[in-house]
Amino acid sequence: MTPGKARGRGTGKAQALRFALVAALAACGLAGPAGPAGAEVADALAARGWQEMVFDGFTPNRWTDVPGGVRVVSERSVSVLFRPLAADLAHTPVLRWRWRVSAAPAPTDLTRTQGEDRAVAVYVGFPYEPARAGLWERLKRWAVVALMGEEAPGRLLTYVWGGARPRGTLLHREGEEGMSAMKILRTPAAPVGAWLSERVDVAADFRAAFGWEPPAPTHIGIVSDSDDTGRTIEASVVDIAYEAR
Repeated sequence: MTPGKARGRGTGKAQALRFALVAALAACGLAGPAGPAGAEVADALAARGWQEMVFDGFTPNRWTDVPGGVRVVSERSVSVLFRPLAADLAHTPVLRWRWRVSAAPAPTDLTRTQGEDRAVAVYVGFPYEPARAGLWERLKRWAVVALMGEEAPGRLLTYVWGGARPRGTLLHREGEEGMSAMKILRTPAAPVGAWLSERVDVAADFRAAFGWEPPAPTHIGIVSDSDDTGRTIEASVVDIAYEAR
């Protein structure tokens, strides 16, 4: 494994994105072999704790530092940038950020496991909860633990710019109900080239997606994904922080 990069395993991109990101989110300070970010991540990003997750068989994105955040160029490519970002949702349940894109891929069905792309998405990672795990989650858990250790996150909540559903739609990918959920914040028709501000109630969205009170989130991730539609995308995400309602 290249220092600063962790590699996903899986037969399809969607499976790799979900499975490897769950493992990757545990890599910084919790468990696993990812280690410090290497030359593939700009020094300024590495200094702020960002690391990159790449996937076997897929070209990675290009990530650079911008004031207060990150910039990504995705050109028939996909990879994930991630870092620790803990929060006490009882006091600061709202996650806010600003983002913009130069272009968005054509609308795709994000519930499918093949052929789906998105301009950019922000992930929130949560710890594994054994008492809440369903059968499929328990069956998959051994592989995640073998790769990244007992502290590997168990659930993901994803805020998406892209997809083929209306803004505000909450989605579960095929076979991942109870393990991950996506909420459409911006559709491909959203303005490009302009900064747009987001404020999402992570605690409320977790309850809506999974049906119980959320544990404290531990990590944040960013992905841009253009390998299926072949669109070149430039996106920036800045000023990520938790705050009170």
